[in-house]
Amino acid sequence: MKRMSLTLSIVGALSSLSPATPLFKITPLATDGAFDAYVGGINDAGVIVGHTENADGFATAMKWSITGAATPLSGLAGGDGYAKVNRVNSSGVAVGLAHASNGETHATQWKTDGTVVDLGTLGGTYSFAQDIADNGLVVGSSTMATGGQHALTWTEGTGLVDFGSFNSTDRNYYAGFNAVNNAGLKAGTGYRLFSPYHACLSRPGDTGITDISPPAQYSTGMALAVNEGGTVVGYQNLNGRGSPHPVIFNDDGTLTDLGTLNLGEGWAQDVNDAGVIVGRVFGTNDVGDFIQKAFVYMDGTMYDLMDVIGGGAAEGTSGWTQFFEATAINNLGQIAGEGVYNGEIRPFVLTLAPEPASLASVTVLSLALRRRR
Repeated sequence: MKRMSLTLSIVGALSSLSPATPLFKITPLATDGAFDAYVGGINDAGVIVGHTENADGFATAMKWSITGAATPLSGLAGGDGYAKVNRVNSSGVAVGLAHASNGETHATQWKTDGTVVDLGTLGGTYSFAQDIADNGLVVGSSTMATGGQHALTWTEGTGLVDFGSFNSTDRNYYAGFNAVNNAGLKAGTGYRLFSPYHACLSRPGDTGITDISPPAQYSTGMALAVNEGGTVVGYQNLNGRGSPHPVIFNDDGTLTDLGTLNLGEGWAQDVNDAGVIVGRVFGTNDVGDFIQKAFVYMDGTMYDLMDVIGGGAAEGTSGWTQFFEATAINNLGQIAGEGVYNGEIRPFVLTLAPEPASLASVTVLSLALRRRR
């Protein structure tokens, strides 16, 4: 009841704003002059994680505040400092990968006290952590000493747990988890070497993975994110052919095609607990130019993120010419991604202005999108 009252009060306040009042604020994230930058995740406290790269492709793990200030994160002890952060939980504990002292790449955890933890591998020389639940359950993937690659979980109590692949005895099969929610629902991908990717799930209590892509020779899909309600999003080609589209993987085995803004291809990269989805679409236009756009999807409609914040709807639009990817969204409706700012690739965070104090921001975002329609 308290949340509903707050929602109604914010919507009521917005309804009295003039059309010229900015509804959003766009903030570029500092990159310290890096050649490229990527955002992995954003939590409800506004902690943003990802990495930057120099011109040689060397990655530095990064944490940003909602104001855009950047803090480089250390790599693994004894390593060369190469590190990427993929996601962050509500407590601010982050996961990703880093170069270990032996030169291998290992799944890595960054604790809030600054401790960097090597999560190890399942016997191979490469592993990564892709997501972390609020209870500390980490998901990811690792190569095996005998070949192939398996999906995995990790906790401080259990260490690494092997969830296998679609055929765990065949070294030509690969699998990994990309996402986990607080109920323990895990989503990711599995495939046979040189064959199309398939989306997979592992439900609480499962010890392996289940293929959820449609059964077809050229079926191609991947699950990339899951919210607390169990909504799984990612990409899948339709009817087992053609280019992948951003989709919702429904519980009954069907797909919800989110569309591509007439660009032909794309993927859904994150979903918050209100079901608002963000991602990227791309393709060629009528004259053959390659186009890529960040999108936000809600209430059954996909929107070009640049269109949503255009027309005076956002503060700080000057200098931004393109948003090409929206990689993360939290439960406040704050969206992070990458675009082109003053001719350079820059990560960004899009917030509601003034910033709301609760999930009511999702309602505000909905109202703003409907205004644009």
